[in-house]
Amino acid sequence: MVRPLRFALVFFAFTSVARASTPDVFGLGSEATALAGAVTARTTDFAATFYNPAGLALGGPQGEVSFGWTGYASRLAVRGQRVPISDPTGFELGVRMPVPLAGALAGRVALGLALHLLPDQVVHVVAHAPGEAFFPYYDNRTQRLVVLPALGVRLTDRLAFGVGFNFLAGLSGKVDSSPGATRTIEPRIDEKIEATARVHAGLRYALTERLMLALSYRQSFSVPFRTDSTNRVAGQEIDLNIDAEGLFTPHQVWLGAALAPDPRWSLSLDAGWLHWSGWRGPYVSVSSVLPLAGALAVEPPALGYNDIVSVRAGVEWRAADRAAYAVRLRAGAGFEPSPMPDQPGVTNLIDGAKIIGAAGVGLVLKRLLPEPVRIDAHLMTHLVTDRTYNKVVYATTDPGCPAQNQVCGLHDEVRDNPADPTTLGTQISNVGYPSITGGGSVWAAGLTVTLAL
Repeated sequence: MVRPLRFALVFFAFTSVARASTPDVFGLGSEATALAGAVTARTTDFAATFYNPAGLALGGPQGEVSFGWTGYASRLAVRGQRVPISDPTGFELGVRMPVPLAGALAGRVALGLALHLLPDQVVHVVAHAPGEAFFPYYDNRTQRLVVLPALGVRLTDRLAFGVGFNFLAGLSGKVDSSPGATRTIEPRIDEKIEATARVHAGLRYALTERLMLALSYRQSFSVPFRTDSTNRVAGQEIDLNIDAEGLFTPHQVWLGAALAPDPRWSLSLDAGWLHWSGWRGPYVSVSSVLPLAGALAVEPPALGYNDIVSVRAGVEWRAADRAAYAVRLRAGAGFEPSPMPDQPGVTNLIDGAKIIGAAGVGLVLKRLLPEPVRIDAHLMTHLVTDRTYNKVVYATTDPGCPAQNQVCGLHDEVRDNPADPTTLGTQISNVGYPSITGGGSVWAAGLTVTLAL
């Protein structure tokens, strides 16, 4: 195979979809994660850049910088076979900085920045064939750089507004090759890394001194991977065009409330709507023009994903408050149904309802440095309920499920030949046939240290 075409095929082989990011699945910052992410109406540190940028304006006059470490472990399994998480560690850096303005804006504006960093790469993308069995909700979720700049403004004594951006870059371009002066194939590659940014925005309103209400919106996020390859070999054109939508996160709307019934206790509750039905799926589209065969288009299976509602709750207890230190204990819980539909056909996207549990501790050291030092730790688990997908087999000529339809069901792959007993009966190679079951748990732990600026 000529080099340019090989390049295009390699690109296709390794460019499927990495989905979303670590904050979308496990949370950002140990304090917020220990509360299971139920912080839309309460977070004021760097984590507000993700959950609700309005909180940046309510963190007080002191700036701060946070450093964190997170680690992940998988006990997910398909048919008893363990499914690991690649790149199981990451690092976090966060900054919240009040803007020193005068007059009516004094003490009302703050900037924030959150970074989630991988140890040795920016993005790690793993490809899957349409029939391969994997967990799309967790696959690649911890495997990309996250950049979240944001701004918060306190509009009145009760109302704050914030806006931020989920930022990354996509890859697009073309490969053009043809025989050169020496009759060898000479490729010309023109690829661009283009910026991609999506909005995070939110409001927070103090209904009373003890009750805070909030609304947050996170725009759908994805990174395009597109390459057009035009190749001229022996006077013939061989074209290959690849189109994928990576790192997908759906549109999300979150409502939150935070209540402090007394100075030692804080309760929070979040409910979010996630627009998964807008997802095109985790597969790559390929189109080509081949000699003699002409145009060829390979469209991936198109499933009808489901919109879902996720619920999270958290509680914090200020267990001790001494002259030299303070201790805060936290716990959280949540439930999120699966957006994956039944899959009687070729696809095997394994997923189940998620029962979320979290716990953590916060330690404030008041005399270690001139300003207090906060150390927060967390442990979180997602218990993914077992779910079985049953395949449906149709006759190849069945009009209710024609052979070219990859979603409605499976078909006998080998025509029966009475002279060859091995061809008789139903011959199906799909790994999910006749049924496939998956589930298990995913664990996350982390530590965040916050210093005053």
